[in-house]
Amino acid sequence: MKINSSEPEGQAPFVSLVKFRNEMGVSDVTAWRWRKRGILTTVNIGGRQYVSHQEVQRFKDRAEAGEFAQESAAPLAKERSNPTCERGTK
Repeated sequence: MKINSSEPEGQAPFVSLVKFRNEMGVSDVTAWRWRKRGILTTVNIGGRQYVSHQEVQRFKDRAEAGEFAQESAAPLAKERSNPTCERGTK
């Protein structure tokens, strides 16, 4: 039974959240944060979280548009003028 015409033939209407996050290369915590912040909408089926194919596409479209972009919080490495002289010589 095909629920939506936008899903490929013979494919389930949902993908598990575990499979989605593995394909995206993110941790459990990141997926949880995305759900908590409303960045990603999931469906609970039998106690497990699933993502619809439409939601996957919506997420990808929003990410490509830069909607989730933020300034990097990582500090910039200081350039060293002469790394061989870093250790003090007396």
